[in-house]
Amino acid sequence: MFYLCDVCDPSKYCQVEEWSSWFTCNATCGGGVQERQRMICCNQYIYNSLKGCLNGCNIPLSWWEANATEHKTCGRCQTGGTFDVIQNSCICPSGYGGSCCDLRTTLPTTMKTTTTTTIPTTTKTTTIPSTSKTIKNMITSCTGNPCKQGTCIPMNNQYFCLCSPGYEGHNCDKDIDDCANSPCQYGTCKDMVDDFHCECVVFFKGKMCSKLTSWAIAFLSLASLALLLAFCCGYRCLLERIDDEKKKVEPLRKKSIQYQAERPPPTERAPPTERPPRYDDW
Repeated sequence: MFYLCDVCDPSKYCQVEEWSSWFTCNATCGGGVQERQRMICCNQYIYNSLKGCLNGCNIPLSWWEANATEHKTCGRCQTGGTFDVIQNSCICPSGYGGSCCDLRTTLPTTMKTTTTTTIPTTTKTTTIPSTSKTIKNMITSCTGNPCKQGTCIPMNNQYFCLCSPGYEGHNCDKDIDDCANSPCQYGTCKDMVDDFHCECVVFFKGKMCSKLTSWAIAFLSLASLALLLAFCCGYRCLLERIDDEKKKVEPLRKKSIQYQAERPPPTERAPPTERPPRYDDW
């Protein structure tokens, strides 16, 4: 049974807590079944059903039915009958039978009849042989064991199958797919009866392939160290190259400065002389 938690307190999410009270008996007469489940906290803004909550919490439905769900027999009897939990049936008082003790099983042994005449008045007693009628179903609803993987509980010419862990369906003939919720985080899930098996990929282990192996941790540590060393060496090589370039450029810069200092200042050019006029008419 799930209940909605305060969204401001996420520490309670997916916590399996105490048992809830027993649900109402599913039979109004004779033997029935009652169920109760443990309480689990769910985020009211995300989930609105128990199945959705279990999916979000990565809890297999088969585990929930095996560890967080309980059943017990229940029932009510009429005419003073007593319900026997062990036999899952009503123990009826004398003269009554049926699944609810609501059927008479015997008739009165004697019956008085009175015949009236004018004179005299006589009383005649007629005796009826004692008869007994037994109410018994020759074929019960559980004949042939309809529950393939569970226990059959007869109820008013019907039956209820209490399935074994790992099975579901009206006749307990369906194997629950424990891989439906994809419980394997880093691996491939294989369905089993009331269980699952994860074939983990490299580096991971555990029931749900959620833990790193020790050699994987060592490998990742060495890889991280090698990457750090490679980065440091590359950075140092870059600094040395920059320093070498500076050493090559510095003499040229000094030589250029010295050349500029030793170069004589430029002299002024004399103005151009005027050319004498030409006399072409001579």
